[in-house]
Order: sequence, then C-alpha cells, then structure tokens
Amino acid sequence: MIKKILTLLLFSCFSLVFSQKYSDEYHKYKAKYPDARQVILEKQISVNIDIVNGKLEIHQEIFEDILLLNTSSSYDIKESVSSSSFYELEAIEAATLIYKKGKYKKIAVENFKVKDNASSSFYDDTKLLTFKYPNLGEGTRKILRYKEKVKNPRFLNSVFFACHNPIEHITYTLNVHKDIVLRFKEFHLDDISIEHNEKVSKESVLHIWEAKGIESVKLEANVPDFRYFIPH
Repeated sequence: MIKKILTLLLFSCFSLVFSQKYSDEYHKYKAKYPDARQVILEKQISVNIDIVNGKLEIHQEIFEDILLLNTSSSYDIKESVSSSSFYELEAIEAATLIYKKGKYKKIAVENFKVKDNASSSFYDDTKLLTFKYPNLGEGTRKILRYKEKVKNPRFLNSVFFACHNPIEHITYTLNVHKDIVLRFKEFHLDDISIEHNEKVSKESVLHIWEAKGIESVKLEANVPDFRYFIPH
C-alpha cells in the first residue's frame, strides 16, 4: 500500500511539473494538431495603397506568431527576409518567447546580417537579411514583424491562406485610396471558410479577409506547383 501511495505521489508530481513546463495554449494545440511540428497562431498581412503627389505609394506589414509543438521544430532557428530595388525593407523585429513560471519571457533577436541572394540563378540586387531565433525549444514561440515599401504594385505577392503548417488565424487587410480601382482573383477557396468585409470611408476603402482553423497542406514530390491547389 505504501509503495502504491509513493508511486501515485511521484506520478502526480511528474504530471504537475510537466504541465507547468508548457503553457495552456501549448497543450491545447498539441492536442488539436498532434502530428504538426508547429502551428501558426497568428498571421497578419496589412497592405496600404495610397496616392501621394500623384504617384502610388505602397507599404505592407507582415506579422507571424508561431508555436513550436515538438523538439524537431526547434532546429528551425534560421530565418531571412529579402529586399531589393522592388522591395525596400523599412523595419524588422524578431524574438523568441520562452514560457517560464506561468508566463512568456521575450528574448529579442539582436544580430541581423545582410548577404546576397546566392540561390538566384541570374544576377539581381536581392539582399537577404538573415538572423537566428535564440533559445528555441518545444513550447517556445517565434515572433516576426517587418515593414516594407513596395516600389511597384506588380510585385505585390499573392496571399496564401494555407501552407505546410496549420494556421489558427490569418488576416489579410488591404486599405486602398478611394480613387484606386482593384480587381481580385480567387483560387481554390471553396474548401475553406474565409470571411470578407469591406468598409468604405471618405478617403479609402478597407478590405479585410479572415480565416480560422486551417489545416496544414501536405506537399509531396512530383506534383504540380502549389499554386494549383493551395487557396489564395
């Protein structure tokens, strides 16, 4: 009887320590996505298209909050953001959030390095701002936010509402000057629920697309380009 009580106490203590090691949201999404390496808790893409002195002026801001769900995802420490004569990087901040004593502690990335884009098969002026997330581990979160100026509207990227990781919440916000007329093309959106709202003011038109709880997409070899099946 004494051995059974001691075993029960030890097991209870171990369970308590394990539960305290990780946040409630970790346990929630670990149960929801048991096979996922990580989950994108929040992704926000905000684009502002304005007319300044008779010319288009485009700025966009990207924000990502990614929760690591297993040990292997902690090796994804390297990250990079590109810039060129078409995209001017205006600001960037990145950090790791570590869960300790019931709350997250922020460790900011301090070392950013600029290098040429060696993966390009032809010469261009693309530069990569590279960095590493500090102290990554299971249960930590990667935070990235950056702003850039888009020199030409033709280089605005498509917005993909799914990827190889599950996405808990994604928002695409497009604020456009009232004198600019846009046309949108939608591809493969039938299988997911996306809410679109439009707000008109005296100076601009605000479009907001929002989706929640998007499952990961499995990308296999020898299949057509992902644009043929990923919603965007």
